[in-house]
Amino acid sequence: KVDEFVMDDFNLSMTFNVELSEQVRNIIKTEEIREINFPDLIISDENNIVLFCTSGNQYDEFSKENNLEYKWEEALNNGKVIGSGVNIVPIVREGNQVKIVYNIYTGGNSSYPKSKKLKLKMNQIKISKKEKSNGNEEITLTGDWNFEIDVPEKMYNRTTEMYTQKNTTNDDYKVTTAALYDTGMKISLEVQSEKPLERPTSQEWEFYKTLDE
Repeated sequence: KVDEFVMDDFNLSMTFNVELSEQVRNIIKTEEIREINFPDLIISDENNIVLFCTSGNQYDEFSKENNLEYKWEEALNNGKVIGSGVNIVPIVREGNQVKIVYNIYTGGNSSYPKSKKLKLKMNQIKISKKEKSNGNEEITLTGDWNFEIDVPEKMYNRTTEMYTQKNTTNDDYKVTTAALYDTGMKISLEVQSEKPLERPTSQEWEFYKTLDE
């Protein structure tokens, strides 16, 4: 199950709670687990937009199952699939439970839709005593896990405040976009110099809020 999650335009962070059977814990103790992941996890919304999947073949199978008309490449280009990366972190190993955080994020100019429902599907759970086991897992659980999550109104009715760069003391950088969300801020920079640059300090930037006309 998913204990909690946060979703905005660019991030989808989910805390999964995996309950291990006694049979599994006879093979690998909970405290020994260093890596756990869902290699065929696919996350979609009520409009069959795919927010996360691991391969084009996986999407094509999803498209076929849901009678959709798009293949992988076309779906990427028209927003039916959101190009996403992921960082996976085990955070709790206790008793018969392991909690894992899936920090999923968009790439490029992609953004997540304002989904009201998320649908999760997976058929495998891989568990290992080693980090980055790369196919050498001690256990691969197989099954048919399908469930849905209702997205809170605050998340699908999320708002964005846009800012415009007013001035700077460092001409090597130009801020092209600055957007403030309920869960964070995203800034895009244009680099004006060919030489190696140091990271700018917050004192070098000044913004004013872009008001809606």
